[in-house]
Amino acid sequence: MSTATGHVVLEIGGMTCASCAGRIERKLNNLDASPRR
Repeated sequence: MSTATGHVVLEIGGMTCASCAGRIERKLNNLDASPRR
């Protein structure tokens, strides 16, 4: 079994407060990065 890692850069604009940016960051960090089959 092999393990692949990657790096993605997303530019998200329109965040008007730290709370909004933090919410987006938490949601992205909780995503399951496993390939969907």
